[in-house]
Amino acid sequence: MSDPLPVEILQTIFGYVQQHGESLLPWSLTCPTFHQLAQVPLFHTVRLYSCRRAGALEGILLKARSILPLVKQLYIIHGHHEDISLRGTLLHHPSLALILRMLHDEGHIEELEVSWSLPSGRPRWAKLSWEHDFSNDIKQALQDLIRCRSLNVLHLESIHDIPAAETFELSTLKRLSLHKVVVDARDSLLLGRGASVIRSSDLEVIQVSGNGAAVFMGWFGTRYQTPNLKRVSISIPLQPDDTISGLDEIAAVNRPIIANWETLEQIDIYSNRADSLDPGPSDTDLDLSQHHNLKILAKRIDYYCDTDYAHLPPPTPSLVRLISTIDPDSTLQIRLTFYAHFLSLSSFGSLAGIDLTPLADVLEGKSGVSLHIWVCSNWPIRTAAIKALLENQLGSLGRQGRLRVQTTEFFGDARIWEVDLR
Repeated sequence: MSDPLPVEILQTIFGYVQQHGESLLPWSLTCPTFHQLAQVPLFHTVRLYSCRRAGALEGILLKARSILPLVKQLYIIHGHHEDISLRGTLLHHPSLALILRMLHDEGHIEELEVSWSLPSGRPRWAKLSWEHDFSNDIKQALQDLIRCRSLNVLHLESIHDIPAAETFELSTLKRLSLHKVVVDARDSLLLGRGASVIRSSDLEVIQVSGNGAAVFMGWFGTRYQTPNLKRVSISIPLQPDDTISGLDEIAAVNRPIIANWETLEQIDIYSNRADSLDPGPSDTDLDLSQHHNLKILAKRIDYYCDTDYAHLPPPTPSLVRLISTIDPDSTLQIRLTFYAHFLSLSSFGSLAGIDLTPLADVLEGKSGVSLHIWVCSNWPIRTAAIKALLENQLGSLGRQGRLRVQTTEFFGDARIWEVDLR
């Protein structure tokens, strides 16, 4: 009888099978050796999107608690078609609460995501209510799991009014992603009222989007220092006629950026407000001259092709001022996502007002800085014309090999920082 294959080779084979979309379940039923080895990749990533799946996983874990340390990534996806109604389903199901408690007590969870797969008929801007759409048991279990020291990555999406001071423990977290999440501004501890202790955080990446981004960053800035921060992504998706009293968008961007100029490698600012980089006279204007490790600066530009929005100032001056602060000796890629909104049929043919020529002027002499532009539109047929226009306006950069303009179908309020635009 031949010798069995080494465990390392079997693990490599199982990894190859899983990467190519094949199920490991049949392999796990072949023999005791395969059963034991297959458990590691089978339970490494768990996705729960229905009460049925939560109940099945609960039964497995109760019978084989040795599986709990194997679960490294947990994705809770509410609103799947298997759960028709909003309440009384996954986020109120006792099986989910028990799973979360077992993972907290006996597991070694490294990544947690709670998101919402938008049910049919729900408004695209709707959010889950932390107060009403989560049972008390599940809220407490999630808060306990979020505070686990083993947790490295946390992503929460489309949740309203999370009490930050009660929920977030960011001392050991490596990556935090809050997409369309609004923290509870009524929390008396939120903005640093009363005594607080500044703690060091291991965060390397922080990505925050939604109208509550500034409020969250205000709370975060009063609680943590981030000496290891490498990337900051801020997205405040406001329409040009939206106003939020007290919104301090530039401060939300400045707090982590100015404090971490020695370590920061990437800055993403995605806001469709024309003044998102234009706070007016201020001592805290963004200045990139000290960011010697910065490799990527990403910015969103919105162009509204409609006379109703003619009052909007062009986004170019604030962006030009920011780019002008880049050190001439820096090696840096500027990534612009250019959104063209055609708001009516009458504006369909109008491209007047698009002018990025000042970018070419300010980049003159900064030979290590390149410009990469992705063009997208709610009228995709127009993206090719916009691409040609920008290539013509920025021709001097193109001749130096420092310009790339391409079109993309990506459009809308999505997790833009996770889209691979290469």
